[in-house]
Amino acid sequence: MADHYKHIVIVHGIGDQSLNETAVNFINEFCRTLPDRKDCDLKVFNLVSRVADRLKPGETDPAYLVFTIPGHRYYIAFSECYWQPITEKYIKDHDNHLPVPVFTWAHSINNRIRGEKRGNQGLATWREAITNVETILGLLRKLAVISKKAEILHWVLLKFLGDVQMYTESPGVHAEINLEFNNTLSDVAKVREKIQLREGVKFDTAATYLVCHSEGTVVAWKCLVHATKTTPIPAWLAEVQGLVTMGSPIDKHHLIWPDPNFPQDALTPQDRLIPWWNFWDISDPVGYSLDGLFESETDATNNLFERKFDCGFARYPIPGLAHQGYWKDPEILHKIVQEVMQIDARFEPQQMDVNSRWWGQRWLMDTGDYVIYGILRLATILAALFFLAHLLTPLREWLELRFTDLYGKDFFELNPFPTVSWVNLAFWLAVPALVWKFLWDVVLKGWREKLQWRNLPRRIELWAMVAWVVFLIIPVALSINLGPPCDGNCFRVMDYVGWAIGLVATVLLWKLHTALHKGLVQLWRYTQGHTRFDRAKAALPAARK
Repeated sequence: MADHYKHIVIVHGIGDQSLNETAVNFINEFCRTLPDRKDCDLKVFNLVSRVADRLKPGETDPAYLVFTIPGHRYYIAFSECYWQPITEKYIKDHDNHLPVPVFTWAHSINNRIRGEKRGNQGLATWREAITNVETILGLLRKLAVISKKAEILHWVLLKFLGDVQMYTESPGVHAEINLEFNNTLSDVAKVREKIQLREGVKFDTAATYLVCHSEGTVVAWKCLVHATKTTPIPAWLAEVQGLVTMGSPIDKHHLIWPDPNFPQDALTPQDRLIPWWNFWDISDPVGYSLDGLFESETDATNNLFERKFDCGFARYPIPGLAHQGYWKDPEILHKIVQEVMQIDARFEPQQMDVNSRWWGQRWLMDTGDYVIYGILRLATILAALFFLAHLLTPLREWLELRFTDLYGKDFFELNPFPTVSWVNLAFWLAVPALVWKFLWDVVLKGWREKLQWRNLPRRIELWAMVAWVVFLIIPVALSINLGPPCDGNCFRVMDYVGWAIGLVATVLLWKLHTALHKGLVQLWRYTQGHTRFDRAKAALPAARK
């Protein structure tokens, strides 16, 4: 029986990460992916051990499992490159401050790519998307004054962007994270030796595989390229047999941050290329293809990597949450087990393809985009009507008295907006907004591009919004009868302050929804430039120059 040693190094992404959280979750899903048959055997050792710790004398055994099928026995060990404490330490040592305030930093990114082009593809969409990020951060900061939950969301977003900023803008943090990666890979040999002693076996083959997510993909890519420039070349590099990246923002780093942090100079062609599988969902605002990396004439990638899989798909329906969907995707896990790690799958059904699901069609996703947009707009209109109707109560009561004195009729009898249910009113108000959006995005799009309008579209949208509010929202709010007239004793200042705050929060949420919607549409257009719906094949040939 052949004994094979396979080691998986997990590199987590940005955000709040707990020790072993990413690694143990991945191990659990990995075990479920292995074939479950009578002639297969699976034994798990130290699944919840501290896989991120260094192996020191007297320390606990590493996390690993033994998977046996007729003729083969696989010893599969796990480690995690846990770099979260490095960024947390930086923030703590600098009084909870980032190297550059996030708003200033986001604006500087927009300036860095201003007027740039890469691969004959204009970057106006990217600049607009980053501008929307600035807008979203500003709106969340304002909402944080009103709502504690918005404050939490604002902090989470800052934390995510902060990790990216510290790795790209702080040389000290950059070097420490890279060192953590190198130390984790160096410890693979120690893990293997310890398992050999415990099991009393000599391995016939040994291989290391990197499974990386989000910003962790950038860390792995940089460290692998830098390893080829190190003298002497580290021994662990020769054992790396596969690189898996999920939701990778490498294309954005490659565009924004040049040398020295992002190596682009040509390497000496390697005798053995590292196979690379890149998974990205078109609804993931972070992940994208490796086209810009492999098509660059001065880049080192083609001399070190062989692109095995790099195809966009539509598998996770909720944008944003799609960035986390890769870890539990059975098709991706099957591809890692069977194709990446080359674990004998004779007893497993045919290899699963990582293709789009049934909703991954252009017309369906575009329709869903408008439906979701309409539902959220309707909810916001309902909230605005509720708060505005309360705030306009004194004006409505005055109008009722005035109309009665002048015409001898009640105000609601002469009001052109009859009192109907709130839902009907909201729908009646939402229809003009939705029709306008459809005309603006679909019908007038060609005219705007042909005439090369710049500031005019914004002015038209502004005046359309003013007209919509003045001639529709306010009259309808006045037509809503909230109950019997006030007898003069029900006026409470705090009530009106609360309604005013609610109306301000609703307006901010409206603007936040607009920024989020525009940002997602822009990112989808960005992915449409290469592989949103047009690539049908899952495997790509090696992109060698």
